[in-house]
Amino acid sequence: VFEVYTQATTVDLRMLYEGGIQQVDGVNVNDGYTYFTTLVTAGLFDSQGNGIEGGKAEYFTTEWLTLGTTDATGTATKELLPVTYSFRMIYAGGSLDVADQNTAIDPVVTFQTILVTVELKDSQSNGLAGGEVRYKNKGWKDFGTTDANGQVTGELLPATYTFEMKYAGGKQQIADWNTAEDPTVTFQTIEVTVELLDDQGNGIPGGEAEYKTNGWQAFGTTDANGQAFKELLPLTYSFRMYY
Repeated sequence: VFEVYTQATTVDLRMLYEGGIQQVDGVNVNDGYTYFTTLVTAGLFDSQGNGIEGGKAEYFTTEWLTLGTTDATGTATKELLPVTYSFRMIYAGGSLDVADQNTAIDPVVTFQTILVTVELKDSQSNGLAGGEVRYKNKGWKDFGTTDANGQVTGELLPATYTFEMKYAGGKQQIADWNTAEDPTVTFQTIEVTVELLDDQGNGIPGGEAEYKTNGWQAFGTTDANGQAFKELLPLTYSFRMYY
Protein backbone atom coordinates (compact mmCIF):
# COMPACT_ATOMS: atom_id res chain seq x y z
CA VAL A 1 0.00 0.00 0.00
CA PHE A 2 1.18 3.53 -0.74
CA GLU A 3 -0.37 6.96 -0.47
CA VAL A 4 -0.05 10.05 -2.63
CA TYR A 5 -0.72 13.56 -1.31
CA THR A 6 -1.80 15.91 -4.07
CA GLN A 7 -4.20 18.76 -4.76
CA ALA A 8 -5.19 17.13 -8.06
CA THR A 9 -8.57 15.42 -8.30
CA THR A 10 -7.30 12.65 -10.56
CA VAL A 11 -3.92 11.02 -11.06
CA ASP A 12 -2.28 8.61 -13.48
CA LEU A 13 -0.74 5.60 -11.78
CA ARG A 14 1.84 3.12 -12.94
CA MET A 15 2.86 -0.11 -11.21
CA LEU A 16 6.16 -1.81 -11.93
CA TYR A 17 6.45 -5.37 -10.63
CA GLU A 18 8.55 -8.39 -11.66
CA GLY A 19 9.51 -6.70 -14.92
CA GLY A 20 5.92 -5.87 -15.88
CA ILE A 21 4.39 -2.39 -16.12
CA GLN A 22 0.68 -1.66 -15.74
CA GLN A 23 -0.63 1.90 -16.09
CA VAL A 24 -4.05 3.25 -15.13
CA ASP A 25 -4.98 6.82 -16.05
CA GLY A 26 -7.53 9.22 -14.54
CA VAL A 27 -7.89 7.63 -11.11
CA ASN A 28 -10.02 9.67 -8.70
CA VAL A 29 -7.82 10.44 -5.70
CA ASN A 30 -10.74 9.86 -3.33
CA ASP A 31 -11.34 6.37 -4.71
CA GLY A 32 -7.78 5.09 -4.82
CA TYR A 33 -6.85 2.09 -6.92
CA THR A 34 -5.92 -1.52 -6.27
CA TYR A 35 -3.65 -3.52 -8.54
CA PHE A 36 -4.03 -7.28 -8.76
CA THR A 37 -1.50 -9.75 -10.19
CA THR A 38 -2.62 -12.87 -12.00
CA LEU A 39 -1.23 -16.38 -11.69
CA VAL A 40 0.50 -17.02 -15.01
CA THR A 41 1.10 -20.65 -15.95
CA ALA A 42 3.61 -21.84 -18.55
CA GLY A 43 3.00 -25.45 -19.57
CA LEU A 44 5.23 -27.88 -21.46
CA PHE A 45 3.65 -31.05 -22.84
CA ASP A 46 4.80 -33.82 -25.15
CA SER A 47 3.12 -34.95 -28.35
CA GLN A 48 0.77 -37.17 -26.34
CA GLY A 49 -0.23 -34.36 -23.97
CA ASN A 50 1.85 -35.56 -21.03
CA GLY A 51 3.58 -32.97 -18.86
CA ILE A 52 7.35 -32.63 -19.29
CA GLU A 53 9.52 -31.79 -16.30
CA GLY A 54 12.61 -29.61 -16.59
CA GLY A 55 11.56 -27.03 -19.17
CA LYS A 56 12.87 -23.54 -18.39
CA ALA A 57 10.18 -20.89 -18.87
CA GLU A 58 11.04 -17.22 -19.35
CA TYR A 59 9.07 -14.05 -20.05
CA PHE A 60 9.98 -10.72 -21.60
CA THR A 61 8.98 -7.11 -21.15
CA THR A 62 12.18 -5.08 -21.48
CA GLU A 63 14.45 -8.09 -20.86
CA TRP A 64 14.16 -11.85 -20.49
CA LEU A 65 13.36 -12.90 -16.93
CA THR A 66 12.91 -16.30 -15.32
CA LEU A 67 9.35 -17.52 -14.85
CA GLY A 68 10.30 -20.94 -13.50
CA THR A 69 11.12 -24.57 -14.29
CA THR A 70 8.33 -26.98 -15.16
CA ASP A 71 7.54 -29.58 -12.53
CA ALA A 72 6.31 -33.18 -12.85
CA THR A 73 2.98 -31.89 -14.19
CA GLY A 74 4.78 -29.92 -16.90
CA THR A 75 3.87 -26.51 -15.47
CA ALA A 76 5.60 -23.51 -13.92
CA THR A 77 3.71 -20.59 -12.36
CA LYS A 78 4.40 -17.01 -11.32
CA GLU A 79 2.30 -14.06 -10.13
CA LEU A 80 2.58 -11.29 -12.72
CA LEU A 81 0.75 -8.08 -13.52
CA PRO A 82 -2.03 -8.75 -16.08
CA VAL A 83 -0.34 -7.21 -19.11
CA THR A 84 1.17 -8.44 -22.39
CA TYR A 85 4.40 -10.43 -22.34
CA SER A 86 6.40 -12.60 -24.68
CA PHE A 87 7.18 -16.07 -23.38
CA ARG A 88 9.97 -18.54 -24.12
CA MET A 89 10.40 -22.22 -23.33
CA ILE A 90 13.86 -23.78 -23.32
CA TYR A 91 13.99 -27.57 -23.41
CA ALA A 92 16.43 -30.25 -24.58
CA GLY A 93 18.70 -27.71 -26.22
CA GLY A 94 15.92 -26.01 -28.18
CA SER A 95 13.86 -22.88 -27.54
CA LEU A 96 10.45 -21.70 -28.71
CA ASP A 97 8.86 -18.25 -28.31
CA VAL A 98 5.25 -17.15 -27.96
CA ALA A 99 5.01 -13.43 -28.65
CA ASP A 100 2.63 -10.82 -27.22
CA GLN A 101 0.27 -12.87 -25.08
CA ASN A 102 -2.11 -10.77 -22.99
CA THR A 103 -2.24 -12.48 -19.61
CA ALA A 104 -5.30 -10.46 -18.64
CA ILE A 105 -7.18 -12.39 -21.32
CA ASP A 106 -5.34 -15.71 -21.11
CA PRO A 107 -2.87 -16.39 -18.29
CA VAL A 108 -1.98 -19.89 -19.55
CA VAL A 109 0.86 -20.24 -22.07
CA THR A 110 1.19 -23.69 -23.61
CA PHE A 111 4.20 -25.18 -25.34
CA GLN A 112 4.10 -28.65 -26.92
CA THR A 113 6.90 -30.81 -28.23
CA ILE A 114 6.63 -33.06 -31.27
CA LEU A 115 7.96 -36.56 -31.83
CA VAL A 116 10.98 -36.19 -34.10
CA THR A 117 12.28 -39.18 -36.03
CA VAL A 118 15.80 -39.36 -37.44
CA GLU A 119 16.36 -42.26 -39.80
CA LEU A 120 19.29 -43.80 -41.61
CA LYS A 121 18.67 -45.77 -44.82
CA ASP A 122 20.97 -47.57 -47.18
CA SER A 123 21.01 -47.19 -50.97
CA GLN A 124 18.09 -49.64 -51.20
CA SER A 125 16.11 -47.69 -48.54
CA ASN A 126 16.60 -50.39 -45.91
CA GLY A 127 17.07 -49.18 -42.34
CA LEU A 128 20.60 -49.19 -40.95
CA ALA A 129 21.27 -49.76 -37.26
CA GLY A 130 24.09 -48.11 -35.32
CA GLY A 131 23.92 -44.59 -36.71
CA GLU A 132 24.82 -42.10 -33.96
CA VAL A 133 22.69 -38.94 -34.07
CA ARG A 134 23.30 -35.52 -32.57
CA TYR A 135 21.39 -32.28 -32.98
CA LYS A 136 22.08 -28.59 -32.38
CA ASN A 137 19.96 -25.54 -31.68
CA LYS A 138 22.10 -23.61 -29.22
CA GLY A 139 24.64 -26.39 -28.64
CA TRP A 140 25.24 -30.00 -29.68
CA LYS A 141 23.30 -32.69 -27.82
CA ASP A 142 23.03 -36.46 -28.27
CA PHE A 143 19.78 -37.64 -29.82
CA GLY A 144 20.38 -41.39 -29.84
CA THR A 145 21.42 -44.38 -31.96
CA THR A 146 19.37 -45.82 -34.80
CA ASP A 147 17.70 -49.16 -34.06
CA ALA A 148 17.21 -52.24 -36.25
CA ASN A 149 14.72 -50.26 -38.32
CA GLY A 150 17.24 -47.49 -38.84
CA GLN A 151 15.32 -45.03 -36.67
CA VAL A 152 15.70 -43.11 -33.44
CA THR A 153 12.99 -40.85 -31.98
CA GLY A 154 12.77 -38.11 -29.37
CA GLU A 155 10.53 -35.28 -28.19
CA LEU A 156 11.76 -31.84 -29.26
CA LEU A 157 10.27 -28.37 -29.40
CA PRO A 158 9.03 -27.51 -32.91
CA ALA A 159 11.98 -25.38 -33.96
CA THR A 160 14.91 -25.32 -36.39
CA TYR A 161 17.86 -27.61 -35.68
CA THR A 162 20.97 -28.94 -37.34
CA PHE A 163 21.16 -32.75 -37.29
CA GLU A 164 24.30 -34.85 -37.57
CA MET A 165 24.60 -38.54 -38.44
CA LYS A 166 27.76 -40.50 -37.65
CA TYR A 167 28.04 -43.86 -39.39
CA ALA A 168 30.92 -46.12 -40.39
CA GLY A 169 33.42 -43.40 -39.59
CA GLY A 170 31.70 -40.68 -41.61
CA LYS A 171 29.71 -37.69 -40.35
CA GLN A 172 27.05 -35.87 -42.35
CA GLN A 173 25.02 -32.84 -41.32
CA ILE A 174 21.62 -31.54 -42.35
CA ALA A 175 21.39 -27.88 -41.37
CA ASP A 176 18.41 -25.64 -40.58
CA TRP A 177 15.79 -28.38 -40.49
CA ASN A 178 12.43 -27.07 -39.27
CA THR A 179 10.83 -29.88 -37.30
CA ALA A 180 7.53 -27.97 -37.17
CA GLU A 181 7.25 -28.40 -40.94
CA ASP A 182 8.65 -31.94 -41.14
CA PRO A 183 9.45 -34.00 -38.03
CA THR A 184 11.24 -36.75 -39.99
CA VAL A 185 14.92 -36.28 -40.86
CA THR A 186 16.36 -38.79 -43.32
CA PHE A 187 20.00 -39.64 -43.96
CA GLN A 188 20.81 -42.10 -46.75
CA THR A 189 24.01 -43.90 -47.56
CA ILE A 190 25.20 -44.80 -51.05
CA GLU A 191 26.85 -47.99 -52.21
CA VAL A 192 30.50 -47.17 -52.82
CA THR A 193 32.55 -49.44 -55.08
CA VAL A 194 36.31 -49.75 -54.89
CA GLU A 195 37.87 -51.78 -57.66
CA LEU A 196 41.33 -53.09 -58.49
CA LEU A 197 42.11 -53.68 -62.18
CA ASP A 198 45.17 -54.93 -64.02
CA ASP A 199 46.70 -53.13 -66.99
CA GLN A 200 44.22 -54.89 -69.29
CA GLY A 201 41.25 -53.71 -67.26
CA ASN A 202 40.60 -57.12 -65.70
CA GLY A 203 39.51 -57.34 -62.09
CA ILE A 204 42.05 -58.52 -59.54
CA PRO A 205 40.84 -60.35 -56.43
CA GLY A 206 42.50 -60.10 -53.05
CA GLY A 207 43.15 -56.36 -52.89
CA GLU A 208 42.60 -54.96 -49.41
CA ALA A 209 40.79 -51.62 -49.58
CA GLU A 210 40.67 -49.01 -46.81
CA TYR A 211 39.07 -45.57 -46.46
CA LYS A 212 39.65 -42.60 -44.17
CA THR A 213 37.71 -39.71 -42.69
CA ASN A 214 39.20 -39.31 -39.21
CA GLY A 215 41.23 -42.50 -39.38
CA TRP A 216 41.84 -45.43 -41.69
CA GLN A 217 39.21 -48.16 -41.60
CA ALA A 218 38.77 -51.44 -43.46
CA PHE A 219 36.58 -51.18 -46.54
CA GLY A 220 36.79 -54.77 -47.81
CA THR A 221 38.66 -57.22 -49.99
CA THR A 222 38.17 -57.24 -53.75
CA ASP A 223 36.26 -60.22 -55.12
CA ALA A 224 36.78 -62.23 -58.30
CA ASN A 225 35.68 -59.20 -60.32
CA GLY A 226 38.20 -57.00 -58.52
CA GLN A 227 35.51 -55.14 -56.61
CA ALA A 228 34.60 -54.40 -52.99
CA PHE A 229 31.40 -52.69 -51.86
CA LYS A 230 30.33 -50.76 -48.78
CA GLU A 231 27.46 -48.50 -47.76
CA LEU A 232 28.83 -45.08 -46.75
CA LEU A 233 27.42 -41.63 -46.11
CA PRO A 234 27.84 -39.42 -49.20
CA LEU A 235 30.96 -37.54 -48.12
CA THR A 236 34.57 -37.00 -49.10
CA TYR A 237 36.95 -39.82 -48.16
CA SER A 238 40.49 -40.88 -48.87
CA PHE A 239 40.91 -44.43 -50.20
CA ARG A 240 43.85 -46.83 -50.04
CA MET A 241 44.53 -50.15 -51.75
CA TYR A 242 46.94 -52.82 -50.49
CA TYR A 243 48.01 -55.35 -53.10
